[in-house]
Amino acid sequence: MRKLTDIVRRPSIRNPFKRDQLEVVDYEIHAPGHAALAVISAIYSELDFPRSIKPSNLVHVSGATSERVIFTGIWRSERDAREAFEEIKGAVASLTDTFGPEASVERISRRASRVEIGDLVSDYEAALAQFNPDCVAFTVDIPVDGKAIYDNYCEEMRFPEIMPEGLMLHLAYEVGPTMRTISVWRTLEDSQNFMRERIVPAGPGVVRDHGVFPEVRPVEFKPTLLAFNRPERNIT
Repeated sequence: MRKLTDIVRRPSIRNPFKRDQLEVVDYEIHAPGHAALAVISAIYSELDFPRSIKPSNLVHVSGATSERVIFTGIWRSERDAREAFEEIKGAVASLTDTFGPEASVERISRRASRVEIGDLVSDYEAALAQFNPDCVAFTVDIPVDGKAIYDNYCEEMRFPEIMPEGLMLHLAYEVGPTMRTISVWRTLEDSQNFMRERIVPAGPGVVRDHGVFPEVRPVEFKPTLLAFNRPERNIT
């Protein structure tokens, strides 16, 4: 099984992605009585993924927290994501049925607020990486005044102008009033360094601007699969 640091080259695709058009597609997967990783593995097997990854699918990341399955893709546009789903929805429905009558898969599409790919993978035309025991990811929800607080933190930290060491992927998007982020790190130590050196010092500035310390809900998870289909330099 490949490690996250083992990068595989693939053919180049010339058409660049436009940052203001990128779409985040979450698959809300519920399969009571079945292990989350087993469900993810079954979906990959049924769809022959990631070998079948579409050229317009920039990034895919999956994993599981104690509360939910994370199965998220970043696409060039909502149209591309919708067309791809039309090709696989029959297979997804059939697979869902095998997990019992209470199982369900819901597709939810939202516009991406920010997508950043770290230097570890940005020089490659494409990359495929699989579970690595050292790799860690976090999904973070900012439920109150989420976008303003997130933007404020980014400004205080000068992110993404100064990218933190070890960051492989950062994704931010709005879920109603909540700002949600997904970040994948090379190691837990890299994420802890970022917390200590960048996030904590930025806190007083955010409190000054908003009057109270913001509510932030981080949840750690192990990424099952992280697949890149574009280098950072092709996002304009």
